[in-house]
Parts: sequence; structure tokens; C-alpha cells
Amino acid sequence: MIAQLIVHGKDRNDAIKRLLEALDETSIKGVSTNISLLKRILNDKTFVAGKYDTNYLPSFLDTIDKDALVEDMAYTGVDKGESDLKDLLIPGTDEIKVISPMTGIYYSTPSPNEPDFVKVGDRVTLSNTLCQVEAMKLFTHISLSSVPGSGEIFTAENEYEVVRVNQANNAQVNVGDLLFVVKAIS
Repeated sequence: MIAQLIVHGKDRNDAIKRLLEALDETSIKGVSTNISLLKRILNDKTFVAGKYDTNYLPSFLDTIDKDALVEDMAYTGVDKGESDLKDLLIPGTDEIKVISPMTGIYYSTPSPNEPDFVKVGDRVTLSNTLCQVEAMKLFTHISLSSVPGSGEIFTAENEYEVVRVNQANNAQVNVGDLLFVVKAIS
């Protein structure tokens, strides 16, 4: 936990309104947050009515667009300004960083008994799955087409060789964490 918001209101609805306003004004950079999830909960009719139990969150998650939630959560702490793509290039080499576009748990395999998506020395294109990242029980396949630099540094004209796998299976990754190092093959 990096912060805690506490609000007071004349009643439950007033406190919910004030908390939504406080969340709208909250700005946290550098890490992903669950602010978008909290705002969805605070706008949920069941929560607002106070008619929930310990099964509320799993039931609530079954009713929302998880893809949109994961995308919102993944990019919450990211500066939406122009990223400096040259930072993906490793100085003095022909190697390129592949960084995580989202926060979640890193998986190197499609399932526990299957081989890794990629290993050092493999050649990949934009569409090959490199790994998957799980957030909120939703697995997102990560490829060169889904990471920062796609279309500018990573292009369809090239194949890329995996030079290094930087994460261990089941590791927590955040937006901007180094996942792989690759190099373009002419």
C-alpha cells in the first residue's frame, strides 16, 4: 500500500461521493494503482445500497469488463506523454529492451506443464507470444506488437532474436519492468 484515503460524510452516500471526488483528484506516477477498480466499486448499485457480503468482490468482477479494467489499471501510473523510445535501445549494442506494458504476474509458459513461450536464441516476430501477464485473473499475451516501441522500434519487417529473458516465472512485474532483451535480425 502506498496511500490510504479516508473520507467522512453526513451519511454513506455522501462519503461515497466524497471518496469518488478524492479518487478523481488523486495522481500517482510510476506505479500502477487500483484506483479504477475502486471507482467502479463505488459506482456499483449493490455497493452503494450496502447490500453485499464477503462474496461481493468475486461476484462484482464477474459483471464488469475485465479487459477494460486491466488496461485502466495497467496504465494508471504511466505518464501519458511521449515516451522516449530511444531509452529502449541499449547503448553500445544492437540490443533492444522489451518492457512490460502492464502490471501483473509474469508467466513464461501457457500452462505449468508446457514449454516456455520463448527461450534465449529463439527468433520471434511482432506477433509471437513472448509471455503472458495475469492481472485480475485475466491473462494477457505479450508480444512485440503489444509493448512500448511497437511500430517504431519493433517493426514487421524484422525478426528478432531473444538475447535474454529477464523475469522468473510467477514474478510480479510492473509497467516499465524489463521483460526481455532482443536484437533485430536483418
